[in-house]
Amino acid sequence: MSETDDTTVQGARGETTHVLGRTVDWVVTALLVLGGVLFGLLGVFLNSVANRAEIARLVADGTIESTVLSDAELVNVTYAMAWWGGLGLAVMGVLLVVGGVAFLAYRRRIRQRREEMGVTEPDTTTNAIVGAVVSVVGGFIPFAPVIGGAVAGYLERADRMAGARVGGLSGLVASVPIFVLFAFLIGGLFVVSAEISFGIGAASVALVLAIALLVAVVYMVLLGAVGGYIGAYLREDRMAAA
Repeated sequence: MSETDDTTVQGARGETTHVLGRTVDWVVTALLVLGGVLFGLLGVFLNSVANRAEIARLVADGTIESTVLSDAELVNVTYAMAWWGGLGLAVMGVLLVVGGVAFLAYRRRIRQRREEMGVTEPDTTTNAIVGAVVSVVGGFIPFAPVIGGAVAGYLERADRMAGARVGGLSGLVASVPIFVLFAFLIGGLFVVSAEISFGIGAASVALVLAIALLVAVVYMVLLGAVGGYIGAYLREDRMAAA
C-alpha cells in the first residue's frame, strides 16, 4: 500500500472513530434522559398514591403484614417508604436528566479541547460513565456490573490494573441512583422514628436498608473492578493478536 493510500485509510478510520464517538455520546445521553423521565414519573405516581388511611386498611385486613413490626409500626413504615421512596425516585429522575444533559455538554467541550491539543488518550470519566450506563441498562442480567466494568476497561486502553480501576469507578457511578433512592428511604424512616412513638421499628428498618445499601455499593464496585480487569485483558489480547 502506498503512503498516500495508507494516509487515506488512517483518515477514514479516524473519521469513523469520530462519528462512532459522537453516536455513543448521544446514545448515553438519550438513555440517561429517558431513564430519568421514567423514574421521575414513577416517583411522582408513587408519592401521589401514598395514603396512610388506605395503608392502614390493607394492614387491618392482612394484605400487608409483618411478623416483626406491630400494625401501627407497619402502617407508619409502609407509608414512609411509599411517600419518601416516591420522592427519592422523582429526585433521582431529575438528577438523571440533568446528568444526561451535562454528559453531552461535557463530551462536546472535552472533544473540542482534545482535538485542539491533539490528545488521543482515553477519557477515564467518559469510559466510567459509559460502563455505568451499560451496568444499569443490563441490570436485569446477573452480574451486570461485570459487563459494564468490562466495557469501561476495554475503552480505557490501558493495563489491567488501570482497567480494574476504571471498572470499579463505573460500578461506583452506577450505584449513585441506588444511593439517592436509599438515602430518601432511610431519611424518611428516621423522620418517622423521631415523630411517632413507634420509632424503634422504623429505625430498625432504616438500619437494615443502610446495610443493604452498603452491600449493594460494594457489590457493584467490586464486580465493576473485575469486569474492568477482564476488559483490559481482552484489549491487550486483541492488540497482541493484531
